[in-house]
Amino acid sequence: MAIHRTESPSTHLSYLTNIPTPSRNAPIKRLSLMIHGWGCQATHYIPLITHLTSHGLTPETGDLFIALDLPGHGQSPKSTLPAPEKGGIAKLILQLCAEVLDSFGQRHDQTETVVYAHSMGIFMALEVYSTLKNVISHAILLDGAHSGESAAEGFDLDRIREQAVQYREVVQDRLDLYFGPRTSKGFEEETREGFARLDFEYALRMSYWYGVFDGGLAGVLDRLEERNREAVGAGLRPTKVLLIQSQEAHGPNGRHGIKRGDVTEYMKFVRSHISEDWLQEWVVEGTGHYPHADDVDEVGPVIEGFLRD
Repeated sequence: MAIHRTESPSTHLSYLTNIPTPSRNAPIKRLSLMIHGWGCQATHYIPLITHLTSHGLTPETGDLFIALDLPGHGQSPKSTLPAPEKGGIAKLILQLCAEVLDSFGQRHDQTETVVYAHSMGIFMALEVYSTLKNVISHAILLDGAHSGESAAEGFDLDRIREQAVQYREVVQDRLDLYFGPRTSKGFEEETREGFARLDFEYALRMSYWYGVFDGGLAGVLDRLEERNREAVGAGLRPTKVLLIQSQEAHGPNGRHGIKRGDVTEYMKFVRSHISEDWLQEWVVEGTGHYPHADDVDEVGPVIEGFLRD
């Protein structure tokens, strides 16, 4: 299977896909949109794309994968979103998806959409959901966290510049907490190199917006629950959610791995807003913060089963 890198003409976002664009040769039945987390990059999804493609999700079955580099990450320039603290990433993502689908002669309402999101990318995925609503059939949320419903501090660029300097000094040591026994050396090196290249001031400005969004996250999930009940009542498909958790990000012990049967604070939060009618959970043991890359042999089949159900 070949993975192709493309730059979007309209958004200038760089993305990976399993089908070169433009192409009108294969109708798209399912668009899988993959959003990485803070400081990460689209290449983190290559193991998962490779696994799912080798297990039947192919261009021949109408499966299109788009793993994008967020602005200022990977190969996407900061210039595509010059003021990230004001939001706008979800709009760019939707514009990119519309552009790609148009190259196949299709629209969002003509395809099933599955959203994959890791860490801070989950906020972006839920912001995208707020626009697409029940066009999204499945949401796969990888090792998320929730900081609570308190209002984010006011935006202060000078303070963020100071934080960026401090974060750059400690980030490589902090990353030790994000890797696990099954993290490959190659993936660890790739991730460390990505953080070494990162513009921390820009990335922290981006995270400010999602700190604001996080404060209203309960309402977003409540609306998802409400729309799902309305959809089922109308004979339509609900949006199913899969939580794959590998670490606890809160508590006195700091970030740490979890075991089957553990319930993280994030899992408790999501359970309090989304019913088990459309919520599934899976705990991956012995990995770090990147379960989709650390143990794709476990995570891949879990996702396959979730999509079949």
